[in-house]
Amino acid sequence: MNTRELITQMSARLEKPQTEVRLGLKQVIKKLRKTFAREQSYTMQNFGTFSVRKREKRKGFHPVHRRYILLPPKMVLRFKASKALKERLREGGNE
Repeated sequence: MNTRELITQMSARLEKPQTEVRLGLKQVIKKLRKTFAREQSYTMQNFGTFSVRKREKRKGFHPVHRRYILLPPKMVLRFKASKALKERLREGGNE
């Protein structure tokens, strides 16, 4: 699913115009970006938790040059599914 499909489905379900849904989705994404930029986590009930972690520097292999290189540290976004979401996926439920 891409953003356009998400907006179309949300618009139909909420019975709102797509422009209104697109604006709301943009605001949610903007808020999430600010939260992650402050290295804070975000939890959605019955869905899961998004958190920002620092990946330490590590050694990697460059296949073209055939030598090891040092990869710099970086911040990565992680997701941990809630128990409720895991159970629903296991059961195969759509809604």
